[in-house]
Amino acid sequence: MSTIPIRDLKIGDVTWVQSDTVAVCYGFSIGPQRGTPWISIAYGTGAEAEAARKAVVEVLRDAVEVVHVAR
Repeated sequence: MSTIPIRDLKIGDVTWVQSDTVAVCYGFSIGPQRGTPWISIAYGTGAEAEAARKAVVEVLRDAVEVVHVAR
């Protein structure tokens, strides 16, 4: 599990996830270190999910700020 040092953002590990649209998929979530994730992202294979998670970590690594805007 990666914690980005921006307001304690957590990117969860890739795991098997249940989907309403696909029989088997893998994904990860993004949200606060403690509490309910803001978003869950699913892919058809574990390899796709791992690649996407790695890209998200890279994109957010140098971000100045990441905030959740509740509506």
